[in-house]
Amino acid sequence: MKHRIRAAGVILSKNKEILLVRHVDHTGEWWVPPGGGFNDQDYSTIDTVKREVFEETGLTVQVGPLLYIREYSETSTDIHHMEVFYLITEYFGKETIDNLKGLGGDEFLIKELKWFAQGDFDNVTVWPEELKDKFWLNLSTRNPPVQYLGVHAEPL
Repeated sequence: MKHRIRAAGVILSKNKEILLVRHVDHTGEWWVPPGGGFNDQDYSTIDTVKREVFEETGLTVQVGPLLYIREYSETSTDIHHMEVFYLITEYFGKETIDNLKGLGGDEFLIKELKWFAQGDFDNVTVWPEELKDKFWLNLSTRNPPVQYLGVHAEPL
């Protein structure tokens, strides 16, 4: 089994909306915070978040506290993913997916960016699912603890 580290940024606007990226492939559609895999040029997962958020959204970010740790077992590809999600409240630029052109991979998977307010998640698949409800409850906590979200497995 291969292993992969993925780091993502939960970008929170001053209007209390979060920016998510819509992915579409032959299995369906889902929304996730912008992010991606740790690679050789990254010194830390914070570097990964900065690089990946810029690639997927065009935004330059200052990475805040760690929110979530999630594991995901992708049986179809024999990859075990470790995901970390950081809160981002400071960002600069204009959101766009134009940076993906010519990169392959995500260029064909990512279809759009959208700001979501609390309650905007009816009939939408979002990962991690905590962004639909628990995230909003934790915003009022001054220093919310890092939450381990468990191990999720792809259906067989």
